[in-house]
Amino acid sequence: NGIIFDANFPKVVNIQLDGNWFNRKPRALIEWNGAQFGRKMEDFKWLWRMLLLNSSIDRVVPDLPTDIPESHWPENYLKRRKRELNLFLMQCHSMPWIKRYVVYHAIFLEMDPKEWKRKRNDFDRQIMHRIKHKQKTYDPRTDVVETQNDANARSVLIHENDP
Repeated sequence: NGIIFDANFPKVVNIQLDGNWFNRKPRALIEWNGAQFGRKMEDFKWLWRMLLLNSSIDRVVPDLPTDIPESHWPENYLKRRKRELNLFLMQCHSMPWIKRYVVYHAIFLEMDPKEWKRKRNDFDRQIMHRIKHKQKTYDPRTDVVETQNDANARSVLIHENDP
Protein backbone atom coordinates (compact mmCIF):
# COMPACT_ATOMS: atom_id res chain seq x y z
CA ASN A 1 0.00 0.00 0.00
CA GLY A 2 1.54 3.30 -1.11
CA ILE A 3 4.57 1.80 -2.89
CA ILE A 4 4.13 0.79 -6.50
CA PHE A 5 6.72 -1.56 -7.97
CA ASP A 6 7.91 -0.58 -11.44
CA ALA A 7 9.19 -3.58 -13.40
CA ASN A 8 9.94 -1.44 -16.44
CA PHE A 9 13.71 -1.14 -15.93
CA PRO A 10 16.13 0.24 -18.48
CA LYS A 11 18.15 -2.74 -19.73
CA VAL A 12 21.54 -3.03 -21.38
CA VAL A 13 20.80 -5.28 -24.36
CA ASN A 14 24.27 -5.25 -25.86
CA ILE A 15 27.74 -3.79 -25.46
CA GLN A 16 29.33 -2.66 -28.70
CA LEU A 17 32.91 -1.65 -29.33
CA ASP A 18 33.25 1.79 -30.95
CA GLY A 19 36.39 3.21 -32.48
CA ASN A 20 39.31 1.55 -34.24
CA TRP A 21 41.88 -0.98 -33.06
CA PHE A 22 43.91 1.69 -31.19
CA ASN A 23 41.10 3.40 -29.31
CA ARG A 24 38.21 0.96 -28.97
CA LYS A 25 35.68 1.94 -26.35
CA PRO A 26 32.74 -0.13 -25.13
CA ARG A 27 29.30 1.44 -25.51
CA ALA A 28 26.21 0.01 -23.83
CA LEU A 29 23.08 -0.16 -25.93
CA ILE A 30 20.20 0.51 -23.51
CA GLU A 31 16.58 -0.35 -24.19
CA TRP A 32 13.87 1.47 -22.29
CA ASN A 33 10.25 2.34 -22.99
CA GLY A 34 10.43 0.78 -26.44
CA ALA A 35 13.45 2.77 -27.63
CA GLN A 36 17.20 2.21 -27.68
CA PHE A 37 20.08 4.57 -26.98
CA GLY A 38 23.77 4.26 -26.26
CA ARG A 39 25.92 5.18 -23.27
CA LYS A 40 29.68 4.96 -22.94
CA MET A 41 31.17 3.39 -19.83
CA GLU A 42 32.31 6.90 -18.87
CA ASP A 43 28.65 7.96 -18.87
CA PHE A 44 27.84 5.28 -16.28
CA LYS A 45 30.77 6.53 -14.18
CA TRP A 46 29.47 10.10 -14.51
CA LEU A 47 26.01 9.02 -13.29
CA TRP A 48 27.54 7.10 -10.39
CA ARG A 49 29.67 10.10 -9.34
CA MET A 50 26.67 12.45 -9.50
CA LEU A 51 24.68 10.03 -7.35
CA LEU A 52 27.55 9.68 -4.85
CA LEU A 53 27.86 13.44 -4.66
CA ASN A 54 24.28 13.58 -3.39
CA SER A 55 24.19 10.45 -1.28
CA SER A 56 23.40 10.50 2.41
CA ILE A 57 22.32 8.09 5.10
CA ASP A 58 18.81 8.29 3.59
CA ARG A 59 19.99 8.25 -0.03
CA VAL A 60 22.18 5.22 -0.67
CA VAL A 61 23.84 4.58 -4.03
CA PRO A 62 24.40 1.14 -5.57
CA ASP A 63 27.94 0.16 -6.43
CA LEU A 64 29.15 0.49 -9.99
CA PRO A 65 31.67 -2.33 -10.46
CA THR A 66 35.09 -1.16 -11.55
CA ASP A 67 35.87 -1.38 -15.24
CA ILE A 68 39.15 -2.94 -16.32
CA PRO A 69 41.38 -1.98 -19.28
CA GLU A 70 40.69 -3.85 -22.51
CA SER A 71 44.15 -5.46 -22.45
CA HIS A 72 43.11 -7.27 -19.23
CA TRP A 73 39.67 -8.42 -20.34
CA PRO A 74 39.18 -12.13 -19.66
CA GLU A 75 37.10 -14.24 -22.01
CA ASN A 76 33.40 -13.27 -21.93
CA TYR A 77 34.18 -10.02 -20.12
CA LEU A 78 31.58 -8.01 -22.08
CA LYS A 79 28.85 -10.47 -21.09
CA ARG A 80 29.83 -10.08 -17.44
CA ARG A 81 29.99 -6.29 -17.82
CA LYS A 82 26.51 -6.28 -19.35
CA ARG A 83 25.14 -8.18 -16.32
CA GLU A 84 26.92 -5.76 -13.94
CA LEU A 85 25.51 -2.70 -15.71
CA ASN A 86 22.01 -4.21 -15.75
CA LEU A 87 22.23 -4.86 -12.02
CA PHE A 88 23.37 -1.27 -11.45
CA LEU A 89 20.48 0.13 -13.54
CA MET A 90 17.96 -2.16 -11.85
CA GLN A 91 19.14 -1.05 -8.41
CA CYS A 92 19.07 2.62 -9.43
CA HIS A 93 15.56 2.25 -10.83
CA SER A 94 14.41 0.48 -7.64
CA MET A 95 15.52 3.29 -5.31
CA PRO A 96 12.81 5.97 -5.22
CA TRP A 97 15.20 8.90 -4.68
CA ILE A 98 17.34 7.90 -7.67
CA LYS A 99 14.41 7.00 -9.90
CA ARG A 100 12.97 10.48 -9.39
CA TYR A 101 16.32 12.29 -9.42
CA VAL A 102 16.67 14.52 -12.47
CA VAL A 103 20.22 13.22 -13.10
CA TYR A 104 18.94 9.69 -13.63
CA HIS A 105 15.43 10.11 -14.97
CA ALA A 106 15.70 13.21 -17.15
CA ILE A 107 19.39 13.26 -18.06
CA PHE A 108 20.97 9.77 -18.06
CA LEU A 109 17.87 8.18 -19.61
CA GLU A 110 17.59 10.91 -22.30
CA MET A 111 17.40 9.07 -25.61
CA ASP A 112 18.47 11.83 -27.99
CA PRO A 113 22.31 11.98 -28.08
CA LYS A 114 22.49 15.77 -28.58
CA GLU A 115 19.97 16.43 -25.82
CA TRP A 116 21.81 14.00 -23.52
CA LYS A 117 25.08 15.93 -23.95
CA ARG A 118 23.38 19.31 -23.58
CA LYS A 119 21.50 18.26 -20.43
CA ARG A 120 24.59 16.62 -18.90
CA ASN A 121 26.73 19.72 -19.56
CA ASP A 122 24.02 22.03 -18.19
CA PHE A 123 23.74 19.91 -15.06
CA ASP A 124 27.53 19.88 -14.60
CA ARG A 125 27.58 23.70 -14.78
CA GLN A 126 24.68 23.91 -12.33
CA ILE A 127 26.39 21.56 -9.84
CA MET A 128 29.69 23.44 -10.09
CA HIS A 129 27.83 26.71 -9.46
CA ARG A 130 26.13 25.20 -6.39
CA ILE A 131 29.43 23.89 -5.02
CA LYS A 132 31.22 27.18 -5.70
CA HIS A 133 28.50 29.09 -3.84
CA LYS A 134 28.31 26.55 -1.00
CA GLN A 135 24.75 25.54 -1.83
CA LYS A 136 23.21 22.11 -1.45
CA THR A 137 23.99 19.84 -4.39
CA TYR A 138 20.65 18.05 -3.98
CA ASP A 139 17.32 19.72 -3.35
CA PRO A 140 14.24 17.48 -3.46
CA ARG A 141 12.09 20.49 -4.37
CA THR A 142 13.98 21.23 -7.60
CA ASP A 143 16.00 18.11 -8.46
CA VAL A 144 13.13 15.63 -8.62
CA VAL A 145 10.99 14.77 -11.63
CA GLU A 146 7.61 13.08 -11.66
CA THR A 147 7.71 9.56 -13.06
CA GLN A 148 4.84 7.84 -14.85
CA ASN A 149 4.23 5.69 -11.74
CA ASP A 150 3.90 8.87 -9.64
CA ALA A 151 1.24 10.20 -12.03
CA ASN A 152 -0.56 6.83 -12.13
CA ALA A 153 -0.53 6.52 -8.34
CA ARG A 154 -1.91 10.05 -7.92
CA SER A 155 -4.64 9.26 -10.45
CA VAL A 156 -5.58 6.07 -8.57
CA LEU A 157 -5.69 7.98 -5.26
CA ILE A 158 -7.87 10.70 -6.76
CA HIS A 159 -10.32 8.16 -8.19
CA GLU A 160 -10.40 6.20 -4.93
CA ASN A 161 -11.34 9.40 -3.08
CA ASP A 162 -14.11 10.36 -5.53
CA PRO A 163 -17.56 10.21 -3.93
